[in-house]
Amino acid sequence: MKYKGTQINDKVLMSRALKEFQQKAKKKFKNGIKEHNPEGDKGMSMMPIKSRISCAKEEIIDLWFYLCAIEDGFEDIKLGLIKEGLIKPQTIFEEPIAIQGLIERSIKGE
Repeated sequence: MKYKGTQINDKVLMSRALKEFQQKAKKKFKNGIKEHNPEGDKGMSMMPIKSRISCAKEEIIDLWFYLCAIEDGFEDIKLGLIKEGLIKPQTIFEEPIAIQGLIERSIKGE
């Protein structure tokens, strides 16, 4: 598939996100094994299905609250950037791109 327009940004996002996920997921999973199955006699595959579902639901609840906090904080970030003159109020379609660019540049230290 040849990417065009904003698809290129999406492809870059996908690549970066997958790379980071692979790095972090592997480490997190290994740490989970050390913490929850140090003797090698337990493990997710031995958990009853109901327990796996229950644990997954708990993770989803955590994710829900993280997303709500991000959502609440997004408007504060946007207003702060406008107040500091770093971005101008723009159309709803341009705002995420402008803010994303500023965040990416600040991460890179530009």
